[in-house]
Amino acid sequence: MMTLKKISYLTDFSLSTVSKGLNNSFDISNATKKMIQDIAFEYNYTPHPLRRSKTNMIAVIISHVNHLSYGNSLFDIEKSVSKYGYRILLHQSFEKEIKVKGVFARNYRW
Repeated sequence: MMTLKKISYLTDFSLSTVSKGLNNSFDISNATKKMIQDIAFEYNYTPHPLRRSKTNMIAVIISHVNHLSYGNSLFDIEKSVSKYGYRILLHQSFEKEIKVKGVFARNYRW
């Protein structure tokens, strides 16, 4: 299976440049875009389906699911977001600091 990393290796461009080339970005030259797109076509590259699809999920991070106030909050959150077609993804941190997309989320006691 062809990936962005493999195209990057074959073309000697960075992952960022390869991504821009495949997305027809104005940031890079037409010659670079053509080279990247030709390699992608030659090796039958297709983007991963989850990369472009919207999941309609909201992550909820709590310390313990069995805490009464968290249970009530989860119920309210789920009820609210389901009206708009969203689902929740629950993660229990067990009162540890966790890293979420480069930002530290701290657990606060209610």
